[in-house]
Amino acid sequence: MMSIEVLWQNGKETVNRIRIVLFFIFFTALLGTKDSMPPAMFLIHLSGTIIMGVYASVCFLWLRYGNPPEWFHKLLIILDIGIHLINTSIDCSMGPIEAKSALNNTAVLLVVYFYLIYSGFLGNPWFVLLNGFFAGLGVFLSYYVSVTYGGLIPTEDPILYIQTGYVGTSAEIVKGIFIIVSGVLLSRLIALLIRISDKGIEKAKESEELLQKSIQQKKLLQNAAKNLESSIHHCGDYISQTAERLESQAASLEQVTAINTELFSSFESNAKIINNQNIKITDLFSGSNDLNQLVVTISDINQELILLATENKKETTEIASVSKRTSEYLTSIKSSFDKVDEINQIVAEIGEKTNLLALNASIEAARAGDVGRGFAVVASEVSKLAYFTATNAKIISEVVENSRKFILYGSEVSMQTGNLTTNQIQKLEKTMERVSYMHELFEKQKTIIFDTLGRLNEINDLSSQILFSTKEQISGQTEVNRGILALEDEVNQISNASRNLEQYVEQIRFQSQELLTLSES
Repeated sequence: MMSIEVLWQNGKETVNRIRIVLFFIFFTALLGTKDSMPPAMFLIHLSGTIIMGVYASVCFLWLRYGNPPEWFHKLLIILDIGIHLINTSIDCSMGPIEAKSALNNTAVLLVVYFYLIYSGFLGNPWFVLLNGFFAGLGVFLSYYVSVTYGGLIPTEDPILYIQTGYVGTSAEIVKGIFIIVSGVLLSRLIALLIRISDKGIEKAKESEELLQKSIQQKKLLQNAAKNLESSIHHCGDYISQTAERLESQAASLEQVTAINTELFSSFESNAKIINNQNIKITDLFSGSNDLNQLVVTISDINQELILLATENKKETTEIASVSKRTSEYLTSIKSSFDKVDEINQIVAEIGEKTNLLALNASIEAARAGDVGRGFAVVASEVSKLAYFTATNAKIISEVVENSRKFILYGSEVSMQTGNLTTNQIQKLEKTMERVSYMHELFEKQKTIIFDTLGRLNEINDLSSQILFSTKEQISGQTEVNRGILALEDEVNQISNASRNLEQYVEQIRFQSQELLTLSES
């Protein structure tokens, strides 16, 4: 089998052979286009082709009689790309026509792609990537030279782009980027091929080792197969015995099934009873809702009663205040009348004094001579007394007027008290009506409670029926337990047989593991 080193060595020889073929193609093409090319361009391309032929011949001889190092092959590939791009750049500097022709020459790009492809024959992805960047920079250099020295005018107009003297900037940039991307993709492809090659070598070694192990393990597999056949034979015997036990177990299960059928009928009866119970509970729930509504209504009425009581309290407070004011007015009236009494006493005293003065005046009038002087004195006293009496009369008039006002205020307050008392009586009557209505609601509530108790009694009867049915279920469950005990005995016997079966199964498992280990290894 050919090793990977031999394959890579053949790749190096293939690269140089391709180089020699390209040399003859370039040389023949130059001779054919000699008359149509400018002399300077012909000499430049001829020089590059001859240089390529020289180092290709050197590499051929070295490969024939020796083994050139890898760096030598890399250097030659770099020279291939470099000479090709230098010739293109020189063509781009010779004039607009030559530059336009060089940039539009598709064969130039194809040759560059060809160089990138056979650079991968060396088996180094990084070298391919380097050549891709190198070739892309060469394309950018050719564009720069054609614009700077070749006289081409860069443009993006598609009409001008196809005319002589113009070059498309974006198109040339895309060419360079495309070459670089091609180098990247080719380098990744070479790296993938190298990994696949390494994995193939690894798998080939593993296959060789597996072949040797397979030969050694063949005998072990034969012995394991014989032992496995014997274990399976014993396992078949135990399985037959287990089948007989299972038939007996099936009969027990039939009895259990019959008992379960009876239990199912009992369960159906319980379901009907429970359904009736649920209906009763639903009715009870509905009655509870009505009761709840009544309670809410009673609560609202109680709130109204509380509000009425609050208003009665407020009005009672106002009545107390009015009564207090009435008492104050009456006190003021009493005080006024006391003052009237005092004034009356004063008037009485004045009357007495007036009488006394009149008596004195009469006596003095009886005298002769001095009558005029005494009468004058008496007259003066009477005048003062008259003034004093007039003043007290005015005070009495004011006191009487104030007393009248107080009496009027007392009358108004008494009227307010009467009105408040009337309103309070009306509200008390309304309160009595509410209380009567509450009494009716409580009577309805009492009726609902009695109905609820009746429903509860019915539910109690249903519960008694469920209890009786449950006892029947318990009796049936006892029969089920007996069947289960019989089934348990059968299961124990099967379990004992299964233990013996487990030993053989363990042997089968161990032998299967050996076979699995052998097959996996």
